Amino acid sequence: MKVASGLVIAIDGTSGSGKSTLAKLTATSLSLAYLDTGAMYRCVGLKALEEALDLTDHDKLIEMARGLEIQVGDRVSVDGVDVTSEIRTPQVSQAASVVATVAGVREEMVSRQRSWIEANGPCVVEGRDIGSVVWPDAQLKVFLDASSEVRAKRRADQLGTHQEITGDELRARDLRDQGRRTSPLEKTADSVVIDTSQMALEDTLKRVITYLKERQLIELDQDQPDDESIDQPTQSTLTSLEGKRAKVEYRPPTKGSLVFFSVCRAIAVTICRIYCRVSVEGRKNLPESGPYIIAPVHRSYVDWIVLGLLTRRRIRFMAKDTLWSSRFIGWLLGALGTFPVHRASADRSALTMCVSILKEGEPCVLFPEGQRMTGPNVARVFDGASYVAAKAQVPIVPVGIGGSERVMQKGKILPRPYKVHIIVGTPIAPPANGKTGKVSRKAVKESSLVVQDSIQKLFDRAQRKVGL
Repeated sequence: MKVASGLVIAIDGTSGSGKSTLAKLTATSLSLAYLDTGAMYRCVGLKALEEALDLTDHDKLIEMARGLEIQVGDRVSVDGVDVTSEIRTPQVSQAASVVATVAGVREEMVSRQRSWIEANGPCVVEGRDIGSVVWPDAQLKVFLDASSEVRAKRRADQLGTHQEITGDELRARDLRDQGRRTSPLEKTADSVVIDTSQMALEDTLKRVITYLKERQLIELDQDQPDDESIDQPTQSTLTSLEGKRAKVEYRPPTKGSLVFFSVCRAIAVTICRIYCRVSVEGRKNLPESGPYIIAPVHRSYVDWIVLGLLTRRRIRFMAKDTLWSSRFIGWLLGALGTFPVHRASADRSALTMCVSILKEGEPCVLFPEGQRMTGPNVARVFDGASYVAAKAQVPIVPVGIGGSERVMQKGKILPRPYKVHIIVGTPIAPPANGKTGKVSRKAVKESSLVVQDSIQKLFDRAQRKVGL
């Protein structure tokens, strides 16, 4: 499959309409570069909050924005510090919406966005002014929208807030985006408008691909069937990208899959013991049988491997959905009992899968920080682990891993020898459900704080054990 030279797909739209999810999936399907311009404004908003700047002082905001070093990709960093998680909080979203109305800030960001497009060739770019201002010559302009009720519910599900509050915030943001003097949110005359209110993500993707074919912006290889013209994501990947589209169902392990897991575990354990001199403390804190959630700190890709030393039982993992873009890696992960999760939102399908696994008696690993982080401080944990524990009524076992970041730091391809020490903490009882039998949001949030505190203490101890 070939794409037109210099192809730029601009995806604009209202907040909560599905821009980011569609843009990522389109880029993955067509093997194109992807830029989330909204993340750039979030970086500016985050920095403004950190420096306690007055958001009405435009001169200081512009000066600060011009001096920021922003990197946006699979990870997002500001001045060399990873802020991938920090920029997704409601507070930063609010600040980003405000600073984005400042003309000087938008001019600076638009200039950087244009430079990125010129440097990265065929790409998918999403935001609110891509087709109208950033790249008016985009070969395909898509404008997404949805009813305010649907958008409010999507954002509420993502943020874990009340829909009414989120709806008010969305309406306020729409007014700011549409009313600003510089680069307002608007549909260009040549945009393809798609209402996603009642449309599944895969159907939206198919429509985008159809438009590209009709405009001859993508070309099939002569020996390639039409229905295989793009690298279609697997059903698991689609499920993880949008929890409502499909359902990943639990399948009990076969004898062959258990044997395969045991062989792979034995190999991994041997390598870890020799290469990383892995030691484990507190293994007795793991329940002898039955389901439980392992909640470890996450600083390195090797964390997945060293956790295999905790028990001979098969433990189930979540893994970021993008890994399933490779058929071989997707097959291998699936054979080992791993399943995909979309980390940018509250992936209900993945959480439901966790509950099913636990109710079938298998232990499951959930990284509460959501993704691989850096540094000595445990990031604000997500509520997923506590929510699943409450639904399945199983304990959460906090785990600290010291030294793994030294073994394989971010940006490194090959690991290096370094001592790794794991400390298994005392199991934490699951949050109590409410009187109606439903999960109590308050109890879940309180449990998450306990989990974060426990992991931090274990992480500190484990780091000291390896001399860090």
